[in-house]
Amino acid sequence: MSEFHPEKENFALVRTDSVSFIRNSTVYTYTVQDVHSFEKLMSELVYGEILIGFEGKKNAGIEKEAKGPTESIEITPLNRSRTYTEMVFRKEELNRDVDFIHTLYVLAEVNEFVFIVLDPIRNKQYYDAGSGKLKVCAEGKNETIIWFEYDAKQLYFVKNEGVQ
Repeated sequence: MSEFHPEKENFALVRTDSVSFIRNSTVYTYTVQDVHSFEKLMSELVYGEILIGFEGKKNAGIEKEAKGPTESIEITPLNRSRTYTEMVFRKEELNRDVDFIHTLYVLAEVNEFVFIVLDPIRNKQYYDAGSGKLKVCAEGKNETIIWFEYDAKQLYFVKNEGVQ
């Protein structure tokens, strides 16, 4: 992770309309210049498995964009026009699928809510469909929760405080 240096963020500056903090957490921020810097970041992050969750337009077909095998895909209807999709990949699978990484960035860029969990805990519910919020509480050994600011230029990170 040579060039990945997130900075501590002032909690008061973090938009919380799409996130719910379960306990006090330290929030880090990282500036993303463009789709290529996001792609580079995704290849530099250290993880074994990755969960990608996003809320978007119904029938957008984003799950079909993933070319490689996924560990799992779950699609939950939220209302008549929107769905929540959750996909789990192994790192090698995701890094081979550059087009899908670009699609995630574009989704975040057009203000769809996109989040990523590195080394997620199996069967843990990260997104509350009722409130439309990401539940932020990193508990696992290497678990890191990441979400985009609405313009996709900032990523926010919360990691297990025991892991530096």
